[in-house]
Amino acid sequence: SEDEIYNQFEQSATSQISDLLLQPVFVS
Repeated sequence: SEDEIYNQFEQSATSQISDLLLQPVFVS
């Protein structure tokens, strides 16, 4: 269903954003 696809996309996007925030990106 579309809800399942959206949930998978939301979870994957959230985990990717969390990974980026956990990395010291701003220090480069």
